[in-house]
Amino acid sequence: MGILAATAGSLVWSVLLLLLYFIGHGILAVIAEPSMGFAQKLSQSEKYGKASAILKIVMGAVILLIGFYLLYSGF
Repeated sequence: MGILAATAGSLVWSVLLLLLYFIGHGILAVIAEPSMGFAQKLSQSEKYGKASAILKIVMGAVILLIGFYLLYSGF
């Protein structure tokens, strides 16, 4: 984003691009924090503990498969 802002030509446009980037990044951080707390409470719950463990294994396998695919497609 910094390169795009530096090559934009206009100082006002560059500042606007960086400002919008920082606002978007900040919004994501504000949204992510409460959902992390909710996910942690959900994973520690006895009621959803088994489902959470299974979901962790499935998502880990998906991430692993995506990693293998990226390695395969890169070579």
